[in-house]
Amino acid sequence: MKINRIRRKIDKIDRKIIRLLFKRKELAKKISRIKKKNKMEIIQKDREKEVIGKVNDYNKKYGKNKLSPLFINNIFKQIILESRKVQK
Repeated sequence: MKINRIRRKIDKIDRKIIRLLFKRKELAKKISRIKKKNKMEIIQKDREKEVIGKVNDYNKKYGKNKLSPLFINNIFKQIILESRKVQK
C-alpha cells in the first residue's frame, strides 16, 4: 500500500473524529440547558470520573492492542474540559 493511500485513510478518520466531537459538543449544550433549568452544578466530578472509567474499560477490551491509559485519560480530560466550556 502506498503511503499516500494510507494518509488519505488517516485523513478520513480524522474527519470522522471531528464530526463526532462536534456531535458530542451539541449534546453537551443540551445537557447544559437541562442543568441550568434544574439549577444543577456544571462541574460534576462523579460523572467525569465515570466517563474516564468507562473509556478506560472500553480501551482494555483491545488487549495488547489497547491505547496507553495515560493517552486515553489525557484525551478525555481535554474533551471534558471543552464540554465544561460549552456548558458555562
